[in-house]
Amino acid sequence: MPDFGHGAETAQGLAYGNHDPGAAYGPEEARGGAARAPYPGHGGEAAEAGYAAHVPQAPAEAAPDAARRAAGAAHSTGPAPADTPPAPPNGGHAQGGAPRPRGNLRARLTSFVGRQTEIADLRRDLRGARLVTLTGPGGSGKTRLSEEVAAAVTAAYPDGVWVVELAKLDHAAAVPGAVLSAVGDRETSLLATKLETRLGGADGADPAARLVELCAHRRLLLLLDNCEHVIDAAAALAETLLAHCPGLSVLATSREPLGVPGETVRPVEPLRPAPAHQLFAERAAATLPGFDPARDPDTQAAVAEICRRLDGLPLAIELAAARLRLLTPRQIADRLDDRFRLLTSGSRTLLPRQQTLRAVVDWSWELLDERERTVLRRASGFAGGWGLSAAEAVCAEAPPAAAPSAASPADGMAQDGMAQDGMAQDGTSAMSAINASVQPAAHPELRPRTHIAPGEVLDLLGALVDKSLLVVDHPTADQAPAEARYRMLETIHEYVGERATEDSVARADHTAALARHTAYFRDYARTAEPRLRSAEQLPWLHRVESELDNIRAALKRSLEARDEQTVIEFVMAMGWFWWLRNYRDEGVAWTREALILGGAMGPGDWRSVLGSIPGDVPPGEDGVDEAVTRYWDQMDLRLLLFFLNADNADGPTLTSPDSVTAAHRIRDAYTAHPGPRGARFPGMLWPFSGFLLDGHAGVIPLMDEAVANSRAHGDDWAVGVALMFRTHAVIDSPGGMKNVEADWAELRELSRRVGDRWMLAQVETAAGEMAASHARLDEARAAYELARRLAREIGAHAEAPFIITRLADVAINAGELDRAEKLLDHSDEEAERRGSQDRDVRSFNGLLRSLVELHRGNLARARALCEGARRMAEQATPPSQFWVLADGLDARITADEGDAPGALRKLRDTLSRGAETGCVEILLAQQAETAAHVLVGCEKEGLAARMLGAADAWRGELGRTPLPLRETEKATAAAHRALGRETVDALRAEGAGLSVEQVIALLDELVTTPWPGY
Repeated sequence: MPDFGHGAETAQGLAYGNHDPGAAYGPEEARGGAARAPYPGHGGEAAEAGYAAHVPQAPAEAAPDAARRAAGAAHSTGPAPADTPPAPPNGGHAQGGAPRPRGNLRARLTSFVGRQTEIADLRRDLRGARLVTLTGPGGSGKTRLSEEVAAAVTAAYPDGVWVVELAKLDHAAAVPGAVLSAVGDRETSLLATKLETRLGGADGADPAARLVELCAHRRLLLLLDNCEHVIDAAAALAETLLAHCPGLSVLATSREPLGVPGETVRPVEPLRPAPAHQLFAERAAATLPGFDPARDPDTQAAVAEICRRLDGLPLAIELAAARLRLLTPRQIADRLDDRFRLLTSGSRTLLPRQQTLRAVVDWSWELLDERERTVLRRASGFAGGWGLSAAEAVCAEAPPAAAPSAASPADGMAQDGMAQDGMAQDGTSAMSAINASVQPAAHPELRPRTHIAPGEVLDLLGALVDKSLLVVDHPTADQAPAEARYRMLETIHEYVGERATEDSVARADHTAALARHTAYFRDYARTAEPRLRSAEQLPWLHRVESELDNIRAALKRSLEARDEQTVIEFVMAMGWFWWLRNYRDEGVAWTREALILGGAMGPGDWRSVLGSIPGDVPPGEDGVDEAVTRYWDQMDLRLLLFFLNADNADGPTLTSPDSVTAAHRIRDAYTAHPGPRGARFPGMLWPFSGFLLDGHAGVIPLMDEAVANSRAHGDDWAVGVALMFRTHAVIDSPGGMKNVEADWAELRELSRRVGDRWMLAQVETAAGEMAASHARLDEARAAYELARRLAREIGAHAEAPFIITRLADVAINAGELDRAEKLLDHSDEEAERRGSQDRDVRSFNGLLRSLVELHRGNLARARALCEGARRMAEQATPPSQFWVLADGLDARITADEGDAPGALRKLRDTLSRGAETGCVEILLAQQAETAAHVLVGCEKEGLAARMLGAADAWRGELGRTPLPLRETEKATAAAHRALGRETVDALRAEGAGLSVEQVIALLDELVTTPWPGY
């Protein structure tokens, strides 16, 4: 059938022997109308005979089998249709001696949009190959593109470019006659040759033989348009002509390749967004003069949505633009779910199968055999793309000896180089029951029309790709694993989805295919889950990302079927991926749905982060007793929800009575029931319930229990993560640096052995913190950069903002304020780009920006930033040391603003808060150092020296970085000037014996005594 390029014109019922070639083909032929004279039926016999007399006779053995097939087809089915008037061969003359036109290309009535790269590629193809076939789905623009290419290469074919429109042919036998009608005169007498005799007999009636005779010594381009419904005959004739006519080239359009040796196949891709929008705009302006797609944002967005959802198909876009007579672009876009009813306003002059979008796709469907239709219907259950192993599992029936629910990705994964262990083969889900209920043995009246074996799927997919109903996407060089994937255009998918439910047999077969789809992707996700935490994670992350649409579809289907067990299996298998790759909001939504399905959370309980938890653990054994197993399944879901929602949960929600009660029950349940549940994700997160109960200090003792449980029941990854969580908690607690060293060597070894880049990144982050605490800033910077690179490799982009913030902190401590500011800008940009809702990061960024402005002397800006950071933190869940930092910075700004007593009162309160919350010693030392800075400005140098001594002791082996070192040296120099070096040294030594409580008492005594001048 004629395929629309960027205009809806087709042959419109015209045979190429009687339309007006001169009007279409350049000024020389068109001028004066001479070339527009009708072709005489028998004119030019002398010239024709003269030409024929010089045609060398071809030996009989030169005729290939393809020619015999073409000739046999022509004679066995009857004569070609007689509705095409004859035309003399190219190079002859019309009556009166007028020169004949070189070809029959027609003028186009509409503009041609885009495709300049494709035209250049096709011109290059025609220079190197004699048969080039444009393939693509109906409406993709094959016909129009081929005509544009033909018009561009006319000069290379002195004997013309000839278009042969095959869309109207009803019989394959008519193909040779239709070609002869386009390029020559059916009734012209040709001298009989041995070749003619061989092909068609001595009566000279065979059109294939006449074509060979006519074209053997000419240089011309034959454009065979719409070959798909007569593909065998078109291929046979093309092979014959190419074999016997060395100056002839063929440019064909078809929904599948001709399959002739030497053929170059060029798929015609949908239009890219920019030319698609331009096409819509130009056709819309013809329908609605003055239409401007850019007149307002909503119209612009609607046009973009129309072009995207119509897959960039030119025909569909033109039909949509025609609807502007009655609808706005937004109305059209909103109705595309019913596109086949909407897009029905094609030109009246077109063939019926070209006037509506449905008719175009119907035409392709009718060209399929039943096995191809069956695979296509079953493939409509996929969402997005799919690989070969998935197709073999879903589009083929399960082996008769096996339960249908046992279809899994294991075998296909083995073929693709994937491991097979970790598969779920229980077959107990509701979807499996649905699958079993529609098997032929149970319901013979619903037996599929045809049986498809797994080994047959590849060839059937290939046939559907060849017929342009599936698209195959080949991997790029940087993609791993390298696997071809298949997909349907949205328009085809919607059409096939309707076909999949058109009768009871189709519906039963479709239901069984959907059950196989659900089982396959459930098992796929469960197979992937442990590998996402291993050295294999990079290719597996790509695999899971590729199948996200299918996993979502299967999970949604399971929720709708209220198949709780399958839903839980999906959510547990996907939880780590959702968190790692920053699909956290999506994971929260799915996990809530799972909890609601199980009755552990109400539909309106959207603010809860843990749901309602029973007060007691049911008696019995997990994995054996149903009630106990269900209890722990729901506990896992609650912990996963808490983990995924950590960035979004605000302080008031986490400290609400319901959350505190839930945290108590989680802690008590896992403490009283150690075992495998608490040694794998997400159950191993239970110690964080202590944070809701007792803050930072409440986590560390629970982490000790988690480490012991992981050693007893977990794998290397579980032990490593438990140690890593404990390390991060201990670093921020008193004596943390010394305590970390006990686990550090083991943690390093485990992280390297497991190979999980996320764990390695976390370990490097901890290494950076330890190096920074020891004032080894270059080492800290290198560790943070490595952590950043590892996180980037696995796409853990949500980790990036805080790692960059830590780099900014290093820069500030090195005195590199400009560098720090740029890094903070980058951190904010990363958070914005990734859609991060991490208020903790942004709060900390605000504090660091305030510190930068303080050291630049911009007190007003420093004050504003500090207060803004504090307000944001009140809606987040920062660790307790954040408030020590914030309060200490507030005190320092207060001092520089001139209120020394107020600053010292704030420092007293900050030290009290730090002591109460178990703050790490280095932060407490920083507060004492700030107090010394304030005191030397108030001529309290003796007390300042004692504060510096206390800070020295609290730091221990943790040295000062350049910026605080300069501050300390300034305070020390001021004290030396006032009191002398020996006195200051003695006071500083005395201060080294002060506890935090004693320093607080000294400051309290000072600020409660009136000061002269304050």
